[in-house]
Amino acid sequence: MKEKTMREKPAIAILIPHYNNVEGLCAAIESIRETIPLKVLVVDDGSRADPIDEEQLRTRAAENLQLSFTYLPKNKGIQYALNAGLDVLRKDDIRYIARLDCDDICTSGRFQKQLDFMESHSEVAIVGSFIQYVDPDGNPLFKLKLPITHESIKKRMFINAMLIHPAIFFRKEVLEKVPQYPTEYKAAEDYAFYFELLKHYQFANIPEVLVQCEMNPEGISGRSRKNQLKNRLRLILKHFDYSPMAFYGILRNSIIYITPTAVLFQLKKAFK
Repeated sequence: MKEKTMREKPAIAILIPHYNNVEGLCAAIESIRETIPLKVLVVDDGSRADPIDEEQLRTRAAENLQLSFTYLPKNKGIQYALNAGLDVLRKDDIRYIARLDCDDICTSGRFQKQLDFMESHSEVAIVGSFIQYVDPDGNPLFKLKLPITHESIKKRMFINAMLIHPAIFFRKEVLEKVPQYPTEYKAAEDYAFYFELLKHYQFANIPEVLVQCEMNPEGISGRSRKNQLKNRLRLILKHFDYSPMAFYGILRNSIIYITPTAVLFQLKKAFK
């Protein structure tokens, strides 16, 4: 069975950006446990302090993973690393692209479940899932349940991104209309990407936890919180449609912007 699996052509490539976090990268790759062959593309965003040991990663990865690496000459930011990865994968003979971040953990069979969903829902171009958030020590914080239908996702997109970035899985063909992540919305590139995709494609979420994400104040979102919220507000205004949800999105994100991170964290835990 293993030999047969290895001979099969991967339909899915997993895109993982990396910057100075080899242990987090190893943890993410080690969590990928599937019965289907998968490609994994790691894009290193100019790491210097913590360079990748490719052989170590291949030793720790499951045998059905085909690992490849792209190295950017200098650190430019995750949006540029993601776009470099999309440029590589656009030329690859795959049908789906999935995302994963360093330190985030996949549940067993995540990609098979997302593949099965997409194969049986031809109208959907991008699918996410529910998320279990944990602290840096792996202790559970709260479970994030997101809307599952396209209409509910589209309606609530003015509040925040309704697909969590490291959990997304999409058809490669969407790159024909939305070829890259917009680079002018730093720390909110996924939100900008979704708004562009919504103009052309159907969204969905699988009502099951498929990814465990670390909530770390020192992570990209934590360090760039203010900038992220500014760009989130810019995107809401850019796509503003005068609906009640659009007005609510402006109000909510403005309040979040002036609220201390510690207070928000406690509120999330209280209403988990």
